Parts: sequence; structure tokens; C-alpha cells
Amino acid sequence: MLLIRSNIAGHYNILSYCSKSLRWIYI
Repeated sequence: MLLIRSNIAGHYNILSYCSKSLRWIYI
């Protein structure tokens, strides 16, 4: 359970980072 939670957190961090980078590119 803990591993799954940490994995989801990591995925969320990666997605947020990608969205931020995309925003920088579009701006």
C-alpha cells in the first residue's frame, strides 16, 4: 500500500513538472 502511494505521488510530481514545462514553452 505504501509503495503504491509513493508511486502515485511520483507520477503526480512528474506530471506536474511536465505541465509546468509545457506552460513555460507556451508562454
